[in-house]
Amino acid sequence: MKRKVTYRSVTFWVESASAFEEEFWEYYSANKWEPGNLDFMLDHVRRGIFLDIGAWIGPVSLLMSSFYEKVIAVDFDPVSNRTLQNNIALNNITNIEQHAIGVADKEMDIEIDAANLGKSTTNLFSKTSAEKIRVRTMQFRTFIRTIQDAEKISIIKIDCEGAEYLFLKEVYQFIRGRKIIVHISYHPWVLKKPNYYLAKLFHWARQLQFRRYYFTGTGDLLVREPYAPLFFLKDRFPLADFIES
Repeated sequence: MKRKVTYRSVTFWVESASAFEEEFWEYYSANKWEPGNLDFMLDHVRRGIFLDIGAWIGPVSLLMSSFYEKVIAVDFDPVSNRTLQNNIALNNITNIEQHAIGVADKEMDIEIDAANLGKSTTNLFSKTSAEKIRVRTMQFRTFIRTIQDAEKISIIKIDCEGAEYLFLKEVYQFIRGRKIIVHISYHPWVLKKPNYYLAKLFHWARQLQFRRYYFTGTGDLLVREPYAPLFFLKDRFPLADFIES
């Protein structure tokens, strides 16, 4: 079903491939899907390139294509990629560049569950489904080298269901000394694993000094001191985090 979607002043068309997608876009148009994150992006638009790692079916890429020179949409899910490709064509958008890969800490072919393809919960870790597909992953630093005019990247949005912990070190190394906003959607279920994950996150997060914004479960925007240790001990982990140089 084809429908017009509006978020604040931005309108675009989507064609839902399933009832799940139709319900999602209805939710999105009602300003109920991550409004804190989307509002922050719209209120802090920069020039240059928007890098969307974990683009899914395009709720962020389609929106931000109206404001940036180029949007780079990255996702390994073939079903989601087809949906996004169709919606890009539906809107005659020429500045979204798709990359069908997963970003991780190494280059490899990996088997993933096929049961949730097309859903926002597709990830590199689940191994419970009997049906599998193989996808390709690439190191963040290697991927960045494939981007033309990578020096124009002004915001990086990362929402990849736990894989963000695998390559945060390389993200921080890339943005060092640059004027870049990084948005990370953290996934608490990953933090329930051995403390190694939390230690890695905290170690690399504290290497750089930034202003830090994050959103609570109610969508409130708060500002904290850079990488305060107590932030990682909060009972209620934030939904997302903006780090601004």
